[in-house]
Amino acid sequence: MRSRSVSASITSWFLLLIGFASLNGCAGTSTTVQQNLWQYATPAFSRDFHLVLVWKESLGIQPLQMAHPEDFVRIFGNECARRGAGRMVSYQILESQEELFSWIPHYKPGVPVLRVDSSLTLRYSTETYKADLQAFWRYQPFLLDMAPEEESAQSTFSKRLAAEDIPDLEDLLTWFLPLEKQLYQDFSAKFFSRTGLFERKPIRVFYLTGKTPEMKAAFVTAQSGDSPKANQLWLQELGRDKNNPVLYLNLSAASQMLGEWDQALDNYQKFSFTRPRGLVGAFSGLPLESYYLPFLQGMALVSKHAKERNRFNPDSRLAILPFENYTNSLEHPMKNREFLQAESLRWGHTTVPIPEADEKLRLNGFTDGGQFRATTPASLGKFVGADILLMGEQQSILKSALSLVHAASGQTLFSKTVSGIGNVDRGTLKFSIKQKREYDRIRSERRKRKDTAPADIHFPDSRALAAQLFFRPWPRRFKE
Repeated sequence: MRSRSVSASITSWFLLLIGFASLNGCAGTSTTVQQNLWQYATPAFSRDFHLVLVWKESLGIQPLQMAHPEDFVRIFGNECARRGAGRMVSYQILESQEELFSWIPHYKPGVPVLRVDSSLTLRYSTETYKADLQAFWRYQPFLLDMAPEEESAQSTFSKRLAAEDIPDLEDLLTWFLPLEKQLYQDFSAKFFSRTGLFERKPIRVFYLTGKTPEMKAAFVTAQSGDSPKANQLWLQELGRDKNNPVLYLNLSAASQMLGEWDQALDNYQKFSFTRPRGLVGAFSGLPLESYYLPFLQGMALVSKHAKERNRFNPDSRLAILPFENYTNSLEHPMKNREFLQAESLRWGHTTVPIPEADEKLRLNGFTDGGQFRATTPASLGKFVGADILLMGEQQSILKSALSLVHAASGQTLFSKTVSGIGNVDRGTLKFSIKQKREYDRIRSERRKRKDTAPADIHFPDSRALAAQLFFRPWPRRFKE
């Protein structure tokens, strides 16, 4: 796959915008200015960083959870330190930018962020297995979505097979699991061999001229660097033409240069609403929306919560409270809490033991999650002696809605609905029995075919997998 350059992408964006302007009778030119977001961040005098790993995998065997992104983080951080490139202080593993956005108001790393958008893909045919790990990255001052560098670091492993050795599931596991860490090590070595990983790059902000003399005058003013004056001129013109998308786009850019992020977001949303549709709309900045809209949303959140203290501390004491139960089972919610407790301990959290938490709640008159509406998170935190609370709803045997709540403020830090917690009857047990019979058959055939010991295939409990997916996005300390 050919890597794309940032300049090429930006050029294509500008061409699309210019095409939009031409089709809409708004022919003109564009220009860019650079904005240094680092001026809004706490200065860091070392190469310490917080890793945001956006992890996507396509491995063909989702129920087995073949990949281990935690191993990737460990190998990646150690390789960075070994090369003297920097020091990973903390990290989090996310499935999407939406999960990242939920942390912006509540967690401030205190160091710059190295965002790595990764994808791990496993492809196989009758002759070849191929595992491909690719990433785009951006070094940025805050927990916000930025357009990653359009240059990827990649690592690939392939293995050719004889025609009679057609892949089955055990072949795939036998091949992939031993090479997984080697893949991560090879990738990390390639990644940190590059220069400029930790350069504090500015972002580009662009304007369009528009078609009226007043808009062209404002454009010239913006080019001169006088953003307040340009903003004023565009506002005056907006009073005469409230449906001109170019005006809203330019006002958004001016607000961005002035650090007025709420206004920049509002104007960009108005630009998205007023731009033409159809053929003209194809040239109206659609590619930009995937970049600028999330970016402005992130910066608006950063600005809004800039003066607040961290609500989430990775070292905070956690309590996993009884669930509000909407099922007929009394056993499932408790079993689910036990899986969550085990996962919290695996991640190194200081967690109040479930029996201790339940006894303290009982002494204060609470035996069920449905009763918590009668009190406050602050009171619950005092009852159980915890800083953060994991609260949940057992919505069905197959689905649970989980929330991480800051006890003192009552703010929800993170929430996620996970499938798998509680589905021991219809999911885990059924999956395990059926698949184990199938794999036992495969093992037996392989023993007859060749004198080698078959791989030990692990059958994870789907409740444990759901617990992993809930805990992965939490920020945590990195320990080498």
